[in-house]
Amino acid sequence: MDLALENGDFKTANGIPVTLRGKEELLQRASLLLGVHRGGFVYDPELGSDLYALSSEEVEIGRAMGCIEAALRDRDDLAVTGAEPVPEGISVTVDTPFGAGTFLLPCGSEEE
Repeated sequence: MDLALENGDFKTANGIPVTLRGKEELLQRASLLLGVHRGGFVYDPELGSDLYALSSEEVEIGRAMGCIEAALRDRDDLAVTGAEPVPEGISVTVDTPFGAGTFLLPCGSEEE
């Protein structure tokens, strides 16, 4: 069981944190793993993905799939079945033991 996240904070309903289970929990975990910059977590430098390095103007889906698969390769409960560029980023589809699900993953280089 995980707590639901929304816009970088805990999602609440009537002031009470919303919990996730099953497919929604696994989809959130996958989204978080893919959103973390690989090498950015000092205690586990292999955690995360390299998606942040892809240009948002011209996402090569082959490179994106490679980044996604590399980030999730140690997860036996998640299998990437597709990724498609959309104007907001990448729509990622994964299979879980609870069924398939899709989530949006914003990507692209951030302006510094």
